[in-house]
Amino acid sequence: MGKRTFSEFSAADKVIGKGAAFLYVLLEVKEIHTNILSKPALMVLERYHIPTHYEHLVDQIINHTKTGYCPIETAVMDVETPSEALPKIINKLKELKD
Repeated sequence: MGKRTFSEFSAADKVIGKGAAFLYVLLEVKEIHTNILSKPALMVLERYHIPTHYEHLVDQIINHTKTGYCPIETAVMDVETPSEALPKIINKLKELKD
């Protein structure tokens, strides 16, 4: 029996920002469906040839309190690769947890 990868699966999410896009690239999903997608996330998904279906394309994802941008998307805004993004996402999640 061969190695099973996530590339056999599609993903569905309500909101996808650049951080989530990098995670989906790392998981090697075959396609994505979402309601809201940020432009930076779309750029990542297009760069890695992941077909993406969305209802609304926005400049950036807004945080839960609507006082600024999503902290995860902000943490990876200047990042270009999934391997660079992962530690930044982990560190931001730890920071938000504290």
